[in-house]
Amino acid sequence: MSTSLTPSFTERQNRLTAFLAALAFFLSTIEFLLPRPLPFLRVGLANIPLLLALQILDFRHFVLLMLVKVLGMNLLSGGLFSYIALFSLLGTLASGFLMRGLYRFGSRWLSFAGLSTAGALASNGMQLLAARYIVFGEAAFYMLPMVAGFGLASGLALGIFTNRFAAKSSWLASVQPAATGSLVEAIVRLEAATVSGNRAWEQAADEAAGPAATAASLKQKTPTRAALAAAQRREWFQGRVPALPATLAGLSLILLVILLPGLPAKLALFTVGLLLSWLAGRRTRLLLLLPVMSGIVLAHLFIPSGRILWSLGPLIIGEDALLQGLQKALVFESIILFSKAAIRPDLRLPGKTGRFFASAMYQYEQLLAAAGSIRPRHFFADVDAMLNRLWGSDPAERSPGV
Repeated sequence: MSTSLTPSFTERQNRLTAFLAALAFFLSTIEFLLPRPLPFLRVGLANIPLLLALQILDFRHFVLLMLVKVLGMNLLSGGLFSYIALFSLLGTLASGFLMRGLYRFGSRWLSFAGLSTAGALASNGMQLLAARYIVFGEAAFYMLPMVAGFGLASGLALGIFTNRFAAKSSWLASVQPAATGSLVEAIVRLEAATVSGNRAWEQAADEAAGPAATAASLKQKTPTRAALAAAQRREWFQGRVPALPATLAGLSLILLVILLPGLPAKLALFTVGLLLSWLAGRRTRLLLLLPVMSGIVLAHLFIPSGRILWSLGPLIIGEDALLQGLQKALVFESIILFSKAAIRPDLRLPGKTGRFFASAMYQYEQLLAAAGSIRPRHFFADVDAMLNRLWGSDPAERSPGV
């Protein structure tokens, strides 16, 4: 086998790792919506890319994915320098290495549901052990039944979801390594599967949507006045603010909106995020923001706390729960707005690791932009079509090289 093929295989693994890292960032952003009974206890949506990576990444890139996942998630959430980042790192490593070992030696008998459940228990157990020495002391072990129950339920649910997605996903099939044959044949098959998968989804989408979708697609080819104005603002903004300073400023604002206490401060930063996103030429629809923010607030009201503001039978609205929900909603949307303004395709960080991380962050922004195309009734098909569309784009033109 010619050694000239090795860079092609490595580049594909690099790109897959960055793509899965971006998906982990995206799912982590969604998970921020959900209230947590303990600061380190998460449902684990961002572990879905780790489950998928068991089939498509070699060991070195799998470890790289775990590290970049922890770094990016805590950078975006503002917790990079807190004990939450340490809990996240310990839980991810414990979960990832256990799932990798089980997949390596027991994939015949374990589906994603079994792997995910084992990984969730390992993650929560390691985090609880760390909490015992860092935060809660010996009282941490009183939480063991709740942590174990939460890990079983969340791990099983995520595993069942991943099983179903893997069974239906043409994107996952297109990036699966070949079971037999030479590396040459493997690369050819992967490239062919990617192209055919993209064409199949495009054809299926056209057939399902009918003439209305075709007309809408043709209409989108002609830039509207709003699109032209957004392009002009984007050109003006990028001409005056270089990519790296914009990214550093955006990440600083993300940290600020997380760390600054109080509803007025978070509301002010949310307004700044709206302005910066508009200046950067990003589309922001307020009518879509309001339902999401309302959903976050309602989720927190299910766990009442603080002075009772209003009650009707079992329904209780607590002052602290309401304030926490409002603040979480503002923080969640502000992170997205600052990310839209800060992450750009021309971003270049020093070194190979910097280029890799920039690629993952850029693709994360692309996932945020494309998420509005997902319809609940066609969830799996729409998610797979989105992944096919983003994966099928030319990385040399659409994202920084790795």
